[in-house]
Formats: sequence, structure tokens, C-alpha cells
Amino acid sequence: MSFVYAEKRKYKYEEDEWETIKVMCDTRISFNDVIGACISKEQLDPLKKYGAVKSTIVAPEFCISYAGNNVFLASRLFLELYSKRFFSREDVLEIAKDIHLSAKDCSEIEFIISSAEAGELIIDCIKEGKVNTNIGFAWIGSFDAFSYFQELRLDTRRHYSTDLAFRSVVEGCGDDTVGLFPISVQYNCSQQSFMYTEEIGYISNKQAILSPGDALPFFTSEVDGGLSYKTYSYDIDNVILDIDQMKPAIMYSRSHRYNEKDFNPQMFGLMLPMLVIQTGETELARYR
Repeated sequence: MSFVYAEKRKYKYEEDEWETIKVMCDTRISFNDVIGACISKEQLDPLKKYGAVKSTIVAPEFCISYAGNNVFLASRLFLELYSKRFFSREDVLEIAKDIHLSAKDCSEIEFIISSAEAGELIIDCIKEGKVNTNIGFAWIGSFDAFSYFQELRLDTRRHYSTDLAFRSVVEGCGDDTVGLFPISVQYNCSQQSFMYTEEIGYISNKQAILSPGDALPFFTSEVDGGLSYKTYSYDIDNVILDIDQMKPAIMYSRSHRYNEKDFNPQMFGLMLPMLVIQTGETELARYR
């Protein structure tokens, strides 16, 4: 099912004030025999381990996020937009709504469309058979994940920020269809483009029991499932997940695939994982 959350944010520094949109998603993918038949074993293995990023930047001014049990319907939207070459926010909404309504069940595919057309930042959400336009925030996917997310954000004892609450939900919220890694997209006003954000995170899969005065560890050991990672944008087509405890990095990409079989319409536009290593200052190469 997955979990995606988007919101408008305002920042102020001295006399400057600006607005942005931040979109956060997990990477877990639910599998069935149909998905496995559409891609190569080379692609299937990392997809099972690392999942897929549920937010695709289809153009500098458009980021489309999805959740649901049928990723092929997300690919259908990306493919139809690609065939148009030029499209507006209204085009995206119309096609996404038609795809959503064509599903056997509305929960099969839900969309958040974040746009910056002509510099106007807008969040639209398509779910439960409805289109909610120009809203301040939106979520799609697991209701249990959203409930836990809200519980953390509203807990006055722990003071979770929105970003930290989302990372905690991905780490474990009681819904096993949500998980693996949190990846974010944010609109960059100076670049006039949506971009994958640079963030550092820790995952601790085991609770720590502390005595009074003990230091609080940031994450547990590798043996206990702990790890630290960094995400950063390579370009709008690719985002890098660099885990300190493993040698190759993971590149989620909508333009690079393992072989020709993986370039198929049913997986078009999806941010699929590939193991990569750095070969130069800015160059990456496929690992093995």
C-alpha cells in the first residue's frame, strides 16, 4: 500500500520569505507474480531488497507520487504524459483521475500531484474517487501509517518534527506494507525545479534499554539491524541512497535499467533501484 505525505512549507530568513512543497515517501513494494514476470531477475532482486521510490519528477515543475496495490497504473500515467510531450496541471489531473476511476478498486492507485506551473506551488490529491485541488497538505496510502504519523506529530511529550515523524513511520508503524527507506522531494526555488533532497538518517530496528544517565545511541549496531544512510540528488531522474554499512550505493532511477526487458511500458517512469559505485568525482557505474 505504501505511505506518502506532502505539505506546503514557508520559510523566512531575515527579510526573505519563500514557500516550498516537500513530499515524503517510503520505498516498500508489495510483490505478486505479475510484477515478477515484467522485469528481469537482475532487477527483481534489488527491487525486493530496496523497493522503489514512489515519487517521480516527470518535469522540473511536476512531481507525481503514488500509492496503492497496482504500480502498473502509475506507469500508465507516466507513459501517457510522456506521449503528450507537453502537458499542463489540468492535463495531469484529468489523466490521473481517469486512471484512478478506471481501477477495479479506488485503493489500487492514489496520486499526489505537486506542481509549480508558472511559479504557483499547488498540491492536488486524487483518492477515494475524489479530486482535492490546491490543498495545504495531502496523504495517500496506509491509513494505519497516517494515524501513527499524526500520533507522533501531536505527541507534546516527544516533540517530533514532521520529517522525524515520517522517518519513524517508515521504520515501523505496524503496517508491513510500509517501510524500508524514506525518500523526499522538495521544490527548489532558486533552481525552479523539484529535486530529491539531501538528508542523513539512522535506522534502529531494536529498542535500547537505558539506565539513568546512559547516553542515548543514535542507532543500534549492524548485528541488531542498525544502519546509517544519506540520500542525495544526482539529477531529477535519479536519487542516490548511500548506506554506510554496505559498499555499493543504491541509485533509484526512472531512466536506467538493468537490461532491455526492464524497459517495458508496464514499468515506465518508475524509480527502480540499481546498485552503483562511484568511478569519478561525479561519475557512477553499475556495480557488477
